Amino acid sequence: MKTLKRISFLAIAALFFAPTFQSCKKGEEDPGLSLRSRTARLAGEWTVTEMNQTATSENTNSSSGGSLSSGTSVEDYSFDGTALTIYSTNTSVNSGLTNTYKDTMVYDAVSMTYTIEKDGTFKSTNDMMATETNTYSWGTVTYTEEMVEEVSGTWDFNSGVGEEGSKERVYFYYNSGTRTTTSTTTVTYTDGSPTETDVDTEVFTYSYSNVPEDTWLLTKLANKEIIVDLSTNYSGSTVTTTNPSGGSSYSNTSTSSYTASGSFTATQE
Repeated sequence: MKTLKRISFLAIAALFFAPTFQSCKKGEEDPGLSLRSRTARLAGEWTVTEMNQTATSENTNSSSGGSLSSGTSVEDYSFDGTALTIYSTNTSVNSGLTNTYKDTMVYDAVSMTYTIEKDGTFKSTNDMMATETNTYSWGTVTYTEEMVEEVSGTWDFNSGVGEEGSKERVYFYYNSGTRTTTSTTTVTYTDGSPTETDVDTEVFTYSYSNVPEDTWLLTKLANKEIIVDLSTNYSGSTVTTTNPSGGSSYSNTSTSSYTASGSFTATQE
């Protein structure tokens, strides 16, 4: 009799919880069953392990010296968890002259993280470093560039309007951001002369309008892994540039638009 009661209880419990488990599966690769809510699974610090993305940016710049320029850049990003390769095609217009060039940049030490809080706030940090060394008969010259981008703001799930299910997408609203680029040139001489080092730092401060700049379509949302189709779209951002190195400083105001699409995978420890 006790066995029958136990079987009946388990059967009723399974029927009761089954709809809850099924409703947790939103993305194509979501786990079939999960006891944690989507908010609980999304919260935490995520490290990007793979990314592919194409981005287009347009901007108009005016400097404190009175110059005016504009440009368009199309960039393809490929990240394997350690190195980031950026293939870019750039077109610039300066004083009526148009110039187009292509470039490949490889950052060999890259860290991309998203820290997402349950209270609806987030912070993203990208830390990228590239190093190049040239050897000559008289010595070596090493160029190092490190760029750190930090963005903070708020996030929210979609409400599931129309055919789209609720909490399939995540919207990220940027509040503020900075990008700090530090370029270091080190010259070492073979004759024993003192090593020369030059450091130049630029700090960009971003402000944003109150619209979702990033949209994540959650293909997979598991306890320790997410797979995201990413789209980014914003315009009207103003950037103020300050160069604190040396004895002089300058300002630069940029009005820009930016669109991007791609996908990435991120994991938690």
